[in-house]
Amino acid sequence: MTEKKLSTLGYLMDRLGLSTAGLARRLHVDASLVSKWRSGNRRLNVKSVYFEDICEMLLEQDRTALCDALRSLIPLEDEAAPMDEAVLLRRVLTDRHFTVPRAFTLRTEAVCTAEIAVYTSTEGRRQAISDLLDVAEAMEHPGEMLYVDSEQSRWLLEDMDYARTWVRRMLKLLDRGFTFRAALHFSVSVDGFVSFFQLCSPLMFHRNAHWYYHQYYDENIYWFSFFILEHAMSVTGMSMATDQTSTTVYTDAYSILQHRNVFHMVLASCRPMFTELTIDMEHESISGLDGLAREGEKLLSYLPAPAFMTVGEKLMDDILQENGVSGLAALRCRQVNRFLRRMTEGQLTGCQPTEGQLTGCQPAGGSLPGGQPPGGDPEENHLPGTGEEIIQILQLDEMKCRIRTRFVSTSLSLICGRQVVISPFHYARGLEELAGRMEQFPSYRLFLADRTDDICLPDINCWCHGTSWMVQMDAQGFRVCRESTLSGAAYITLEQAWRRVPPARKDRDAVLSVLRSLIAYIKDCIL
Repeated sequence: MTEKKLSTLGYLMDRLGLSTAGLARRLHVDASLVSKWRSGNRRLNVKSVYFEDICEMLLEQDRTALCDALRSLIPLEDEAAPMDEAVLLRRVLTDRHFTVPRAFTLRTEAVCTAEIAVYTSTEGRRQAISDLLDVAEAMEHPGEMLYVDSEQSRWLLEDMDYARTWVRRMLKLLDRGFTFRAALHFSVSVDGFVSFFQLCSPLMFHRNAHWYYHQYYDENIYWFSFFILEHAMSVTGMSMATDQTSTTVYTDAYSILQHRNVFHMVLASCRPMFTELTIDMEHESISGLDGLAREGEKLLSYLPAPAFMTVGEKLMDDILQENGVSGLAALRCRQVNRFLRRMTEGQLTGCQPTEGQLTGCQPAGGSLPGGQPPGGDPEENHLPGTGEEIIQILQLDEMKCRIRTRFVSTSLSLICGRQVVISPFHYARGLEELAGRMEQFPSYRLFLADRTDDICLPDINCWCHGTSWMVQMDAQGFRVCRESTLSGAAYITLEQAWRRVPPARKDRDAVLSVLRSLIAYIKDCIL
């Protein structure tokens, strides 16, 4: 085996980051002479005219790094004893008995050599990741970003201004077509993750971001992370405590490839945060959610406007007929609608109603042109029992926007497999059913949020049943999260959200008044 030996001077130069060219310029000598001193092919003599200049240059370097390098050459020295760096430096440079530690021998069999950048604080981590995003933003075509974190994202959460900028930059990359895969490890305390969720929820719900979690919630004695951009850059982090962290940036292809391999090995032991939720009632799908719910937990939802997949049977039939939906698509839609109404009313009453009891909520007084008047005794439609609360947060600004135009129902379009449009007439009937449900079920609570309430969620359709499950709906479909930490973070966020809504848009009578004013406007000005 062929080896390139380093002299003591060469060893110290490597430890202190001094180049051959830099020392040659300082001494005003040819670089070949320094190279010979460095390799040991020519001995540096104490009587050399350059000896003191070399010592002076070494002593000007970082004192801690120099002391560590000198102690590694004399491991038996008493570490507690004060060190005279100048005396010890001259000693190691002139004494032939000192040998360079074997770990610092350069071997010709090395796969590659690479330049790296090292940072020693979370501020350095943020700078390194910002540099990585600079590279990503300059790429002509979208690429892939990989992220492994077991440090609880402290580097991000310590600086909220930086964090918000980071989220915005990441969202722009995802909107361009970049993909982001992230594997997270949670601690037994969820407070940090709740902060992460509230900050990064636009990323959590973005369809180009794929999130995974470690199955086991053990406490780490060390933490590490990778942030990798394609084959262009890898930012690795390691820490032993919250105040002791280091970051290393790699740009060579070999190191990045190895880090990508580590990422895929980590991912093999993880589970996806979200799985696609089918609407086929005959298989484990939306029908399986009912059995996952833990007793005593509220059902919270955050929607731009009422979801029409839970409307009453008569209104559902009229919407399907107007949109020309028939056959198996209509059958599937009615089947899902009945199940969701049964699950909702079971939550509100504390019992599971039978198919015959599912009559749907009647309008809260009067009827629209062409609509069905409320019929029967109200007492016959009220299901007995005291159930759990259902809290629904709707976005008032979006509800007002939908008054003046026909709009696509995302939920019904997904279930029917084709576009389903809601007319102002059917929208008003849906609002009447909503008001009727509030009057019929005291445990059904509706809050009207707007932009001033500072809700830490993007404009999405989201349902959350305590820590049991969370469902996201968008134009691409439904997906469910059964991971309790993420579901719990969403639940806490929604709890905080409805508490921020002022009484004028939260008290039952106030909300009913707003709903009736919207219905009256549609009747008087639109129809």
